[in-house]
Amino acid sequence: MITPLVSVIIPVYNVENFVGTCIDSVIAQVYKNIEILIINDGSTDNSKKIIEGYGDSRIIIINKNNRGVSETRNCGLNAAKGSYICFVDSDDWIETTLISSCVNRMMMVDCDIVYFNYFTDTYSENHEFIDRKSSGLRSLQSNDLEILAVSGYCWNKMYSKNYLIKNNLFFKEHLDIHEDTDFNLRCFSKTNNVEFLEASLYHYNNRVVPSLIKKYDDNRINNFNEVQNVLSESMELKNYSEDVRFQILSNYLMMSIRYQFNALFQYTNSTFNERTIYIRSIIKNINNIHYLKYYIPSGIKDLLIKILILYKLPFVLNVIFTLKK
Repeated sequence: MITPLVSVIIPVYNVENFVGTCIDSVIAQVYKNIEILIINDGSTDNSKKIIEGYGDSRIIIINKNNRGVSETRNCGLNAAKGSYICFVDSDDWIETTLISSCVNRMMMVDCDIVYFNYFTDTYSENHEFIDRKSSGLRSLQSNDLEILAVSGYCWNKMYSKNYLIKNNLFFKEHLDIHEDTDFNLRCFSKTNNVEFLEASLYHYNNRVVPSLIKKYDDNRINNFNEVQNVLSESMELKNYSEDVRFQILSNYLMMSIRYQFNALFQYTNSTFNERTIYIRSIIKNINNIHYLKYYIPSGIKDLLIKILILYKLPFVLNVIFTLKK
């Protein structure tokens, strides 16, 4: 039986409480022909010591200066020798059959990408388990509204390395938000040879603690705009209908704006007047905000926020989010 080499890329940065569980789950895979590329992105805690404590000959450790997750994943891609690539975040863990399930499907139909469902495991600040939910993804069809949900992560997929290299598909290292979405949209736009596995094979660790990724950055709107452009180009290449394109763009716009609003209110100590200025800047600088008229609200409050954004009323939006805070 042919068992092609699979490269598992694990970016690591200050995850001493979780990285052991992650590596253990990769070592325990029933599919054994793997190389485990652990890229230590300049960790300052005990992560490096924990990684170096493993004796598995399949583990390759690369230590480098801290430059962010996109550059770290690219480092892994450049070092990978496997026919297939998968990514595992260092604070998550995987089912023992993840690699075997994906390899079987990749080889059966000779596809470029396989994606699969995942579990979201929610924990409290004290690391107590709260809840587990499956993602409920499904197979993508043409003109599919679920393209954003499917593109959102790189860790619930296996990629043909040859396909990635042939199409020069790497992560954009200047993006610090939606870098997975940007990468996957570009990956999906160049092929129709994509397969879906219904099984939930990955455990995403949703920790109820502030994250560096969630910090507010007024300049981040440029990243949102760049990914929006990639989304538009991808849908045009896939011949999405105009109505579906507008709806997906409106969903992306609301997601991007709400992300900035939530980061602003949760992770800054700005004054009310400063927040109003920031909100005005977000509304002013995000591209194609008029597409938000196609957004379908989930409730009355969501509808109100949509209307206030479209009518560019930052003061009122500030009041609503301040009361919510």
